[in-house]
Parts: sequence; structure tokens; C-alpha cells
Amino acid sequence: MLKRLKDFTIGMLIGSLLFGIIPTIANTVKTFVAEEATFPILVDGQEVKLDMSAVTIEGRTYLPLRTLGNILGVKVDWNDEKGQVEIIKEGSKVQNTQVHASDIVYPYVTINGKEYINVLDVDKICSNKKCDFSWQGGRKERQWYILHKNSDLSRQQLLQKIGITEEEAKGLGNEELKRKYGLAIERDDILELFPEQSEFPYMTKEEFETIVLPFINK
Repeated sequence: MLKRLKDFTIGMLIGSLLFGIIPTIANTVKTFVAEEATFPILVDGQEVKLDMSAVTIEGRTYLPLRTLGNILGVKVDWNDEKGQVEIIKEGSKVQNTQVHASDIVYPYVTINGKEYINVLDVDKICSNKKCDFSWQGGRKERQWYILHKNSDLSRQQLLQKIGITEEEAKGLGNEELKRKYGLAIERDDILELFPEQSEFPYMTKEEFETIVLPFINK
């Protein structure tokens, strides 16, 4: 069992860990012997729970790219047409983002082979982080949601928090200012309704971990 983390390097392991693609160098298949890492991995002092274990190869530690992207709050995709990995930073730069934080439990369900979290659970988690979460409701298959902070601020308090004057606000309302300055997000046609599962819609695990968690933790 591994006891210590030596020469920790978060590398890109494009292979069976992420896409099932066999790496080749100069048309020669290169085989690596990997050992599952049993030591904890911490982000800002908080242990993160990985959906796929880290491994060590020749004394170095590797994480799956998609898992690493979730931890850092960036989106990782495989472009099959171009045969390349694409890392996308969505919105403002996110630093020190906690994903799979030890103080939050994520009650996921699998529907049609995809992982989701019900909006009631999202609402509870956001409330614990002093954020307000609301969604469209009704029977539409695809629904919007809005997430924002500091809902109880007065107009003057909001302007002071943002650091602008009323003149600089240029007539924008409070909700518009929150969206513009990163205190609120609005996402259209994101939530999915599965009537056979619940009367309330669901959010994908990816949406929750790459959009909602970075917002409520920053």
C-alpha cells in the first residue's frame, strides 16, 4: 500500500482512464504498469472524492483528465472528429474550486445510463451555502434554472459589493447586475423532467459539478 505521495504531478493520462484510447509513440504501442493510489488527495486542505482512482506510474501520480477538470472547474471533452482533447474554461476563471467536498453529500441517480441530481437536492445544497436556487417548474421536458447570491442586499449594498456607482450601473436592475458581475447565473433548457421518476426536474451531474459547485464555493 502506498503511504506517501512522492513527486506528485497531475499529468494527462489519455488512455483507458478517460477515453479508452491506446497511446502510441512513433507508431509503437507503449505499455505502462500502473498501481492504484491509495493515499488521499486534498484540495485546499479538503479531501476530494474521486469517481475514478488516481494511479501511479514510475513514481508519478496521474488523474483522469475529466476528473481533474471537475476539480479545477473546467470542462473536458473529447473531439472525436479531430482526435484531440479539448479543455474549455467556462465563464470567469475559477480558482480553488472544491468538487466532491467532504462536507456535501451528492445523492445521484442514474437515468438512461446518465447520472443526475434532483433539483430538490440541488436547492438544499445551495441553501446550505447561502445561495438561492430556483427553477422553471411545470411539465416542460427542458427547463431553466437561476442561481444567485446575496438576494437580501439592498440596491446600495449591491452596488457597494460590486464596487460601482449608480451612474456606472447604467440603469441595470439588481438581477441584471448580479448576472453581469458574477453574482448570479441563469441557464436555459438545462434541467430535464422525467415524470416516471419524479414530478421535479433533474440536473446532470456534469452541470452540477462544473457550473453550480464552482459558483456556490467561490
